[in-house]
Amino acid sequence: MKKNHLHLLLLLLLLLKMSQLLLLLLPLLLKLNKLLLPLLI
Repeated sequence: MKKNHLHLLLLLLLLLKMSQLLLLLLPLLLKLNKLLLPLLI
């Protein structure tokens, strides 16, 4: 039971880290989008 709980906690932590990374990458992705969009159209 305790092990399972710890596992869930680790998973949650990982998700948090991933979301932080995504938030950091989002502005970059938006900039890339603005650059690439005229090329695609």
